Amino acid sequence: RAILDGVARGFSGKDRRDLEDYFLEQCDFDNIVRIIRLKKHFSVEHEEVVRYLLPYSGKLKGGFLKDLTNAASLEDAMQLLRQDIPAGGPSGH
Repeated sequence: RAILDGVARGFSGKDRRDLEDYFLEQCDFDNIVRIIRLKKHFSVEHEEVVRYLLPYSGKLKGGFLKDLTNAASLEDAMQLLRQDIPAGGPSGH
Protein backbone atom coordinates (compact mmCIF):
# COMPACT_ATOMS: atom_id res chain seq x y z
CA ARG A 1 0.00 0.00 0.00
CA ALA A 2 2.87 2.35 0.76
CA ILE A 3 4.07 2.12 -2.84
CA LEU A 4 0.70 3.11 -4.25
CA ASP A 5 0.41 5.93 -1.71
CA GLY A 6 3.88 7.19 -2.66
CA VAL A 7 3.03 7.10 -6.35
CA ALA A 8 -0.22 8.98 -5.68
CA ARG A 9 1.63 11.70 -3.71
CA GLY A 10 4.61 12.03 -6.02
CA PHE A 11 3.18 11.69 -9.51
CA SER A 12 0.19 12.76 -11.55
CA GLY A 13 -1.33 12.19 -14.95
CA LYS A 14 0.09 9.57 -17.28
CA ASP A 15 3.18 8.98 -15.13
CA ARG A 16 1.01 8.14 -12.14
CA ARG A 17 -1.24 5.80 -14.15
CA ASP A 18 1.77 4.08 -15.73
CA LEU A 19 3.46 3.52 -12.36
CA GLU A 20 0.25 2.24 -10.76
CA ASP A 21 -0.36 -0.10 -13.70
CA TYR A 22 3.21 -1.37 -13.50
CA PHE A 23 2.98 -2.04 -9.75
CA LEU A 24 -0.37 -3.82 -10.09
CA GLU A 25 0.89 -5.92 -13.02
CA GLN A 26 3.83 -6.98 -10.85
CA CYS A 27 1.35 -8.00 -8.15
CA ASP A 28 -0.59 -10.06 -10.72
CA PHE A 29 2.60 -11.79 -11.82
CA ASP A 30 3.71 -12.41 -8.24
CA ASN A 31 0.33 -13.91 -7.34
CA ILE A 32 0.47 -16.26 -10.32
CA VAL A 33 3.98 -17.35 -9.34
CA ARG A 34 2.88 -17.91 -5.73
CA ILE A 35 -0.08 -20.03 -6.79
CA ILE A 36 2.08 -22.15 -9.10
CA ARG A 37 4.76 -22.66 -6.45
CA LEU A 38 2.23 -23.57 -3.77
CA LYS A 39 0.56 -26.09 -6.07
CA LYS A 40 3.86 -27.54 -7.27
CA HIS A 41 5.91 -27.74 -4.07
CA PHE A 42 3.48 -27.77 -1.13
CA SER A 43 0.30 -29.51 -0.07
CA VAL A 44 -1.73 -26.39 0.56
CA GLU A 45 -5.51 -26.48 0.73
CA HIS A 46 -7.33 -24.30 -1.80
CA GLU A 47 -8.65 -21.96 0.89
CA GLU A 48 -5.19 -21.51 2.36
CA VAL A 49 -3.60 -20.48 -0.95
CA VAL A 50 -5.49 -17.17 -0.78
CA ARG A 51 -3.70 -16.29 2.47
CA TYR A 52 -0.39 -16.20 0.57
CA LEU A 53 -1.54 -13.84 -2.18
CA LEU A 54 -0.90 -10.11 -2.36
CA PRO A 55 -4.09 -8.10 -1.78
CA TYR A 56 -3.59 -6.06 -4.97
CA SER A 57 -4.41 -6.89 -8.56
CA GLY A 58 -4.25 -5.11 -11.86
CA LYS A 59 -5.95 -6.98 -14.66
CA LEU A 60 -6.46 -10.32 -12.91
CA LYS A 61 -9.66 -9.94 -10.98
CA GLY A 62 -10.98 -12.00 -8.10
CA GLY A 63 -12.96 -14.47 -10.18
CA PHE A 64 -9.95 -15.57 -12.19
CA LEU A 65 -7.69 -15.70 -9.14
CA LYS A 66 -10.32 -17.76 -7.32
CA ASP A 67 -10.52 -20.19 -10.23
CA LEU A 68 -6.74 -20.42 -10.29
CA THR A 69 -6.44 -21.07 -6.55
CA ASN A 70 -9.28 -23.62 -6.70
CA ALA A 71 -7.68 -25.56 -9.55
CA ALA A 72 -7.37 -29.18 -8.45
CA SER A 73 -3.79 -29.55 -9.65
CA LEU A 74 -0.83 -27.67 -11.06
CA GLU A 75 -1.79 -28.94 -14.51
CA ASP A 76 -5.32 -27.54 -14.14
CA ALA A 77 -3.93 -24.18 -13.01
CA MET A 78 -1.55 -24.09 -15.97
CA GLN A 79 -4.43 -24.87 -18.34
CA LEU A 80 -6.39 -21.93 -16.93
CA LEU A 81 -3.39 -19.67 -17.47
CA ARG A 82 -3.03 -20.83 -21.06
CA GLN A 83 -6.71 -20.16 -21.74
CA ASP A 84 -7.27 -16.87 -19.93
CA ILE A 85 -4.07 -14.80 -19.98
CA PRO A 86 -3.53 -12.76 -23.15
CA ALA A 87 -0.31 -13.55 -25.03
CA GLY A 88 1.35 -10.31 -23.87
CA GLY A 89 0.80 -11.00 -20.17
CA PRO A 90 -1.89 -10.14 -17.64
CA SER A 91 -2.41 -6.67 -19.09
CA GLY A 92 -2.41 -7.75 -22.70
CA HIS A 93 0.60 -5.53 -23.54
